[in-house]
Amino acid sequence: MDPLLLRGAFRIGFVILFLALLVLPFEDRSSPEFVAAALAVVVGLVFVGLVTVLARSTLPPSPRSSARNSVDKATTNGYYGAKSEDAGRSGTAERGTTTHNESDSRSGGVR
Repeated sequence: MDPLLLRGAFRIGFVILFLALLVLPFEDRSSPEFVAAALAVVVGLVFVGLVTVLARSTLPPSPRSSARNSVDKATTNGYYGAKSEDAGRSGTAERGTTTHNESDSRSGGVR
């Protein structure tokens, strides 16, 4: 469904629910107005619940990630660094690495 339509329906449901809950404590329990306010609370709750279920069912499933499955692939697959010393010496060093005999600016010496 259209997200704007669901958002509007959700707001209408909350307006009905809020106004019915606002009036309910001030009504006499034996009056027909109390019954109407109580029915408005029930209708508002059902409407908000139905819109919530519709909104949740139309959304795509969220990606499942947990702490044990989240791995920084840039550091483990060697995207920014050579995997071994041989890769640095062979002239196929990847971005962010130095070759075997170049000076390392961070340590101030020769590797």
